[in-house]
Formats: sequence, C-alpha cells, structure tokens
Amino acid sequence: MILFIFLQFEFGKNKIDYYSFTWMLRETEHFEIYYYKEEEVLLPFVVQVAESAYKKLEEVFSRGLEEKIPLILYASHSHFEETNITPYIMDEWVGGFTESFQNRVVIPFEGDFERLRHVISHEIVHAFQFEILSWIGLTGVIRRAFANVPLWFIEGMAEWAS
Repeated sequence: MILFIFLQFEFGKNKIDYYSFTWMLRETEHFEIYYYKEEEVLLPFVVQVAESAYKKLEEVFSRGLEEKIPLILYASHSHFEETNITPYIMDEWVGGFTESFQNRVVIPFEGDFERLRHVISHEIVHAFQFEILSWIGLTGVIRRAFANVPLWFIEGMAEWAS
C-alpha cells in the first residue's frame, strides 16, 4: 500500500525557479487577476474572456460564486511550469488547472488567443464545480469527492460549458 503512494510522485524531478516574477493585481467584478509585466498587453483580452465566461456560467448554474476567483496568468508554458501553487510537475500537455483548496485558476499563455479563450472558460467551469460541491456540504471532502467522480463527467462538463 505504501509503495503505491510513492509511485505517484515523480522522483528525480525538481521544480527550479529560473525566473523571478513581480506580480501585479487587476481586480474585476468576479476575478482577481495576477499577472506580471510581460502579460500586461493580454489583460484586456483576459478580462473580457473571463467575465464573459463567468456570466455564461452564472446562467448555466443559476447562481454566481461567493468570492472572486483568483486567476494567475503566466506569459509562457516554461514560466507556468515553475508555479508553486501545486507541488506537481507541469508537463507540456497541461494547458492550465484549477486548484481546489483556494479555487485558484492557473493558466499559461502559449501564443494562441483562441486556445487561451478556451482554457480560461474551461478552468472557470472547474471553479464553479468546486464551489458548488462546497455549497452542498463537501468542503472537507472535496478532493475525495472529485476523486470518486468520473473524469468524463468533470472534464466533459468543463468542455461542454466552455
């Protein structure tokens, strides 16, 4: 049993901080967007996409969220791979994630605006899912609850709603 716990971690790989970021904050009606200088030009696009997705999801789920969603934006995938929001190594195929403890959305910009639009919308769906689970009393067991929900349901809903 203990052996299986150790197998889930990637041995020999370390997260190394190659870059130093000076984070800035832009607050909107529903988001706290964290970014740094390289992404300032992306901000109007990110704000428009995030707020638009939020409003759509508010209609889909018939309610909004209780708190603003922290959205952390990285200028590249290599910067994103250094994130300390999760202890896990971010592989190239990871286009973003939503962290369930504080409902933070973490996304890299990879040069494709249409992909960025999709990933922002997709990850905001997960933020709604996490908060909805907490509304129905699963705050303490949210990670176990999601572990028992089929991936096709969680990701399928995120793809459908985004």
